[in-house]
Amino acid sequence: MLFFLQTGQFQLLDPSGLVTPEAMLLYQVNIAGDMALALDVSSNYKAISFGDSGGMLFGFGQVATLIVFTLIVSNSVGFLC
Repeated sequence: MLFFLQTGQFQLLDPSGLVTPEAMLLYQVNIAGDMALALDVSSNYKAISFGDSGGMLFGFGQVATLIVFTLIVSNSVGFLC
């Protein structure tokens, strides 16, 4: 399960696993005061992306035991109507 707050905090929990204090980590996406508005999970469940009201897109993934946060896009996106 994924719990996500608009302030940029999220928590991943496995409902079938043993819930220990070590498994209940709260992660923080550095959204610099903006509100988190979008969340998407990859088809293989190995990566999560977050979008905020400032036009930033952040990626989260885990490689072995290394947890990686990256800033994917920092440019404004314009839409033609």
